[in-house]
Amino acid sequence: MIRHRSTRTFLKLAVIAILATGAACDDDTAEPDDEPDVRTIRLTIGAQVFNQVRGNPTPVTVARGANSLNAIFLRADGQVETRVTPNEFELRVTTANNGVLTFTRSSAFAGVLTGVAAGSTTMTVCLFHLQEGHCEPDVEVTGIAVTVQ
Repeated sequence: MIRHRSTRTFLKLAVIAILATGAACDDDTAEPDDEPDVRTIRLTIGAQVFNQVRGNPTPVTVARGANSLNAIFLRADGQVETRVTPNEFELRVTTANNGVLTFTRSSAFAGVLTGVAAGSTTMTVCLFHLQEGHCEPDVEVTGIAVTVQ
């Protein structure tokens, strides 16, 4: 009798474990990931072009005063990522020292970098997802060295 109950209990637990595992499996009919596949942020600052890649920032030199800044977002193959649209994303720029350099946005992917005073600072640029309220983790370049002349 005890053996029969233990077998039944074991079978019930096995069925529950199988059902729980099946419920956790990924469904092949799930929608594809619509996140942009950006590898490079191309910044045009005045007449200069800088390709910024996460983990390998390119130093930037700007003049004192207003410097136009435009950004485009490129896939690994160098083509523009078309899933980056102004109704879903914007460029975010933060500077470590606003006494040396500031940024003012004029549209989703453009603005003005203002060299306030000669000196050095760093900046971070990222692709900010408006609906989700965060920078896309793979599309954020930190520690860009900036010299204002």
